[in-house]
Amino acid sequence: MSHGQKTNRPPRTPAKMSAPATHEASPQGPTSNLPDSLTSTEFRALCSSIEASVAASVQASIADTVRTAVTDAIVPLSSSIDALRATVEGQGSRLKDVESGLSDYSDRLVRLEDTVSHLSKDNCRLRDKLDDLEFRSRRNTVREDGTR
Repeated sequence: MSHGQKTNRPPRTPAKMSAPATHEASPQGPTSNLPDSLTSTEFRALCSSIEASVAASVQASIADTVRTAVTDAIVPLSSSIDALRATVEGQGSRLKDVESGLSDYSDRLVRLEDTVSHLSKDNCRLRDKLDDLEFRSRRNTVREDGTR
C-alpha cells in the first residue's frame, strides 16, 4: 500500500489501561507482570527500553567479536614482527663485521699503494744509477791500441 492511499480501517484509539496485574508468581513467566493493555506512550517507552537493551547487548557483542578478531590477527603479526626484528638485528651485526673488515682492507690497500709508489721511485732511481755506472765503466775502459 502506498503512502497516500486511504484504508477502510477505523482510526486507532488508545487502549485504556486496566488495573495493574498483581505481582504474584505465575506460570507464564516474566511477562505476567505487564498490564493487559498499554497506552501508546507506555508502548513507546517499553519499545525504547527494549531497543536500548538490545542495542547495548549487540554493541557489547560486536565489540567483543571485534576485539577477539583483532587480537587473533595481531598475534601472528606480532610473532612475524619479532622474527623480522631478529633478522634485521642479525643483518646489522653482519654489516658491522663487513664494515670492520672492509676498513681493515682499505687501510691495508693504502699502505700497499704507498709501498708500491715508494718502490717504483726507488726502482727508477736505481735504474738511473745503473745507467750512470755502466756509462762510467765504459768510459774508463777505453783501450788505446798502438801505444806502448
